[in-house]
Amino acid sequence: MRKVLSFVLVLSLVLGSFGFAFAAPLSDIAGQDCEEAVNVLTELGVVQGYPDGTFKPAQVVTRAEMAVIVVSALGLEDYAVGTAKFSDMAGHWSNGYVAYATSLGIIAGYPDGTFKPNQIVSYDEAAKMLVAALGYTPDSLVGTWPANYVVKAKSLGILDGVTAGAAGAVRGDIAVMAYQTLDQKIGSTNKDGDFVLPADVDTMLTRLGAELYQPTGGDAGDAFVMTDAIADAAVTNVKDFLGAYVTAYANSDNEVIAVKEVNSVFLDGEMSDDNTEFVTDDASYKVATLATTFNAVQIVNGVVSNSAFSVSKASIPTGVIAADVDGNYLDAVYSVMDWNISDHGMVTADELEELADAALLDGLFATDSSDEIDLTSFDLVGADSLGDIEEDDVVYVYVGGDYITKVEV
Repeated sequence: MRKVLSFVLVLSLVLGSFGFAFAAPLSDIAGQDCEEAVNVLTELGVVQGYPDGTFKPAQVVTRAEMAVIVVSALGLEDYAVGTAKFSDMAGHWSNGYVAYATSLGIIAGYPDGTFKPNQIVSYDEAAKMLVAALGYTPDSLVGTWPANYVVKAKSLGILDGVTAGAAGAVRGDIAVMAYQTLDQKIGSTNKDGDFVLPADVDTMLTRLGAELYQPTGGDAGDAFVMTDAIADAAVTNVKDFLGAYVTAYANSDNEVIAVKEVNSVFLDGEMSDDNTEFVTDDASYKVATLATTFNAVQIVNGVVSNSAFSVSKASIPTGVIAADVDGNYLDAVYSVMDWNISDHGMVTADELEELADAALLDGLFATDSSDEIDLTSFDLVGADSLGDIEEDDVVYVYVGGDYITKVEV
């Protein structure tokens, strides 16, 4: 998923023990690599935390729990009934899931006839289960276990940001891996060993009820320019796509939960002296195919200032544009963006303390329902989290509207 997916599965890894769902953000995922994945999965109603409001991203996952994950990610939990054939599954809470996952070819037991449901699942095993859930079998893959499944998982992007291997997989990484599987096409392996897809696209995401985003005045699935208003209402942080021309998945309230496809590229440059090309540091793009004048979305400091900004192909503003590029031609320009520094300086100890009050330099952060800084409301460049900002760091703050929309460290 590009990747936000911006992309769902059950991570109720103790199904039957805890039936609690949390409307408030889980308290221990802010700033974690798994935050986006867990937020999306929560929005789709299939991720649950613990009674204390935590997710425990560093806790390891068992083989039984992974069986629940893949069956639920496929939207097939209603079929998780029956008794597994393995000798050590009698009376186990995951019996129906293990039985059904086995029938689908997603999991297998050991030569001694056991499944070992409480044994920790490895990253390689988790990758295998997710790839197998998409319909791949050893006949449609190259090589032998575990390389065949791991290589396919890597090529599909399932392991982006996650290291494969025999180590025990933790909840945060499993969330990321499952999230990155959601928009992969589900098919089957035929008798010739070929992986084939059905006529209608089938993904975990669509099975779990995700809908295509419907832009104002358009139809569901139409491409649109990602504006600050759409991004602010999104379930996950899609600020990286601000100004881009995209299609997206949405929840039942038509709030973006994942970007499906990006149909533009960002270019930073200016018009040539003869007004025939848009010139960047790396290339020049002819504007001959553009309409003489056209409307684009104008975005200043992360906030739309004009949704019908009239632009001439002879005077595209200097700066960042989101464009449709065909070879060395600009076929369309969807947005023009400008970032003006609102404040900058060397961070002091007092200013670091002000972060607790959702402030930095002369700017204020938007806050969530818990009066904590809304981490989806701004773009952070040069640091992984606000907590990584240290005294004497030089910081540039950009304010759009009333709040900080970008921080550069």
